[in-house]
Amino acid sequence: MEDILWYTAKSGSLIALFYLSYCLLIQRQTFFRLNRFFLLFGLGVAAVLPLIFVTKIVYADHSWVTEDSITSRGDVGDSYSGLDMATILFAVYAVGVLLFTGRLLLQLLSVCTLLKKCRKIRRDDVILAEMKEATSPFSFFGFVVYNPEIKNRGKEWDSILLHELAHIRQRHSFDAIAANLLVVFQWWNPLAWGYRRVIMQNLEFLADDYAAGYHSSEKDYQRLLLRNVGVSCDNNVLTNTFYNSSIKKRIVMLNKNRSERKQLWRYTAVIPFLAFFLLGVNTKTVAQETNSDKGENEQVLVVVGEKSIVVTKNTADQELKQKVEEIISKDKIDLSFDGIKRNSKGEIIAIASKFKAGDSSGAYKLKSDKPIKSFRFYVKYNGDGSVDEAGYSALSTKGFMADYQKSTEVDIRTKDGKKPLLVVDDMVVDQEMLPAPEQIKSVNILKEEKATAKYGDQGKNGVIQVITKK
Repeated sequence: MEDILWYTAKSGSLIALFYLSYCLLIQRQTFFRLNRFFLLFGLGVAAVLPLIFVTKIVYADHSWVTEDSITSRGDVGDSYSGLDMATILFAVYAVGVLLFTGRLLLQLLSVCTLLKKCRKIRRDDVILAEMKEATSPFSFFGFVVYNPEIKNRGKEWDSILLHELAHIRQRHSFDAIAANLLVVFQWWNPLAWGYRRVIMQNLEFLADDYAAGYHSSEKDYQRLLLRNVGVSCDNNVLTNTFYNSSIKKRIVMLNKNRSERKQLWRYTAVIPFLAFFLLGVNTKTVAQETNSDKGENEQVLVVVGEKSIVVTKNTADQELKQKVEEIISKDKIDLSFDGIKRNSKGEIIAIASKFKAGDSSGAYKLKSDKPIKSFRFYVKYNGDGSVDEAGYSALSTKGFMADYQKSTEVDIRTKDGKKPLLVVDDMVVDQEMLPAPEQIKSVNILKEEKATAKYGDQGKNGVIQVITKK
């Protein structure tokens, strides 16, 4: 949910970048084909670039989990089930997308219905569609729609037909569809609406340039446009209409001198900003550990991070769904909770869960007439970000958490495969007795002489000292 909102915001910022670059640097240039490519390229960049991340590797000394750095994904107590801001924003965005999708489909249906009513005449690679109702000539994919009476205007009809043939042969209807899909998904962004406008406007410049080039007199073609300034028409946003609100700008562009090649630098002005977007916005930082004690051959490997989902009797279905989606999307773990039943007070009395993480899998199930006891699903990570362990734990009111159906056994070893001595609160323990991260206050590592000086031969493989919260 939040990922979709972030993607939409990033995509909108790229649309703004290309739109402002076009308005400030490009729209007065007569490289109409290059303008078209620039605008379509902007659509592609806005759709794809937010999905591309640059990975930045940061090398740092090994750091141990302390009281200040331990975070929990939930509390054992009552959970809050209200809607958060991200949920509200996503709901508003989704409603807008649905409304504008419906609007686009209605406009498409309107064009298709109109084409069915027309008398069709095939002419080479196009279909001339004659309709009885008075309408402004327009084209849509391979169709040129017009009222037969316009044929009586002689050269004016020839000019209009040349203009619409340019739209068809240069496949401008695909641009129109893409521009309207943009405002479906960026309906909240005012610059996206401006982007659609300049795409459609440049298509008219292209068609005018084509038609005027084949016209016996370019001035006659301009006078044809001038005579129709202010002509009203039903302008469907999916069609390329000959008479439209941009006629004045079309005349201005026809009278402009051809742009010089030295102006081509303008099209590259966005490149530094795209590089900044990748390096400054779409960057993922990955921490990798270095051995701070150079010359030593051993380094103790321990779990350095954990995520968990805590389920209590009062956990809301929506809250649980959100947390599951977050872990699934970010960690590629197949996790599900189902079979949830509640009593009259809304407390959970039955729930089942299962997961699969790589080669590991597990399940957890509770069913009773009484509210369930709190439990959690957890994922522990190694320093390189790989999954070290995943499973379920029943939350205990005592100092430690009782593990239940672990997917893997805890196995802490040095690089050469030896097991270090584990000491919790000055007591030597087995690995199975290690406390959960929520109970750890600090961790200390003793190596070589320091380990053997304090613990004798037991500490020859290194010692991990764990202090728990009291």
